[in-house]
Amino acid sequence: LESSALSAQGEAVAAEIRDCLCRTKARKAVCCHFGTRSSGYLYPERDALIAQLRRAGFAVVSFSPTDLQDPGLVAVDVARITPADTIELLRMLKRDTQGLYVLSVNSLFWPISAGLDVPNLGLHIFHDASVHQYIYPNLFLVTQHIYPRVSPRRVFLAPDGSFAARRAGNRLGFTNFTAPF
Repeated sequence: LESSALSAQGEAVAAEIRDCLCRTKARKAVCCHFGTRSSGYLYPERDALIAQLRRAGFAVVSFSPTDLQDPGLVAVDVARITPADTIELLRMLKRDTQGLYVLSVNSLFWPISAGLDVPNLGLHIFHDASVHQYIYPNLFLVTQHIYPRVSPRRVFLAPDGSFAARRAGNRLGFTNFTAPF
């Protein structure tokens, strides 16, 4: 992916992320994206996953709304930055940390992270028989579904008892999940 300049809003977010990295001395970061604009879906367990990542020592940049307040968390309002800003912020984090990871639902973050060669753990809780068409080399899935056209080496299958489907409107989420990075 070709580099581009950050917008003024993107520069402000970059400064906030750099401050967070300096303040927390975190060497690794996780960028999270838990929502899809097209369907309005927002992963319901996002705050629990963010809190778990913070306890593990990661700086967290959330590109989805969160109610958490933490010195090691930067919440980015994606409506205020451009898609090019998102790419450049991920590029900056990849360059400025000793490890960058993405944790996301199926969204624009899947191809962006693939283009930047950033490991991505995709939370894919809805059955989609065509998911094999957008499995990138950097992507692993957490799902409760067995997909015959996706290598089992690319899937973290939620075993019986570790996944609870909880519906609240269009929200469905994992519980008792430990991120494998």
